[in-house]
Amino acid sequence: MRVSVGDAHEERNYTLVDLQQEHTAMQRTTGYSIAIIAQMIGQGRITQRGALRQETSIPPQLFIEEWAKRGIDLQSRSIEK
Repeated sequence: MRVSVGDAHEERNYTLVDLQQEHTAMQRTTGYSIAIIAQMIGQGRITQRGALRQETSIPPQLFIEEWAKRGIDLQSRSIEK
C-alpha cells in the first residue's frame, strides 16, 4: 500500500509492505495493531485511559518498531517541493 500526503512545501510518501504468510495481510495488520496497542497499555507505555484515538494517543515510532518485529515494513520518504 502506498500513501502520499503533503502541502505546498513538502510531500511524504509511505509504503507499507506485508507479505502474506499464514494469515492475510489484512488480518496481520489489523490483528497485530490491536495486540501491539493492548501490550503498550499493559506495559504502561500508554498511560491515557478511556476511548483513545490511535492517531493522537499511540507513540508512532514505538508502534512502527513493533510492526517491524512482526515482519510488517513501513517505509517513509520525504520529498521537498
